[in-house]
Amino acid sequence: GETAEALAQRAEDIHRQALQVTPYKCVRERHYLRPRLSTHFIYNQIVRDVSQGKSLLDIGCCMGTDLRKLFVDAKALAPTMTGFPGIGAELEDKFIELGFQLFRDEHVAKNRFLQFNMLE
Repeated sequence: GETAEALAQRAEDIHRQALQVTPYKCVRERHYLRPRLSTHFIYNQIVRDVSQGKSLLDIGCCMGTDLRKLFVDAKALAPTMTGFPGIGAELEDKFIELGFQLFRDEHVAKNRFLQFNMLE
């Protein structure tokens, strides 16, 4: 495994790159490091639904932290579950790339994140 120091350094490197993309408040405050969907009152129902084959569309997913946590939680309920539980849509394609660098899971989540501007 990776040492805590190496992980912290990787997270810091990614943070610097993310700030170059755009200095959104959520990026400055590193919200992409803390899943927020899991604090929602209906999260447990979402996990159950996803573990039974339903999907979630996360618009404005940034680096995809919430979808990745959802995958881990749903997999705990349904260990034989295959595939990623949804689609992440993000305006900034660099955030998608940074998410793969941060989580090192392109082999699992490839093609589940896409650059998308819903206003176009």
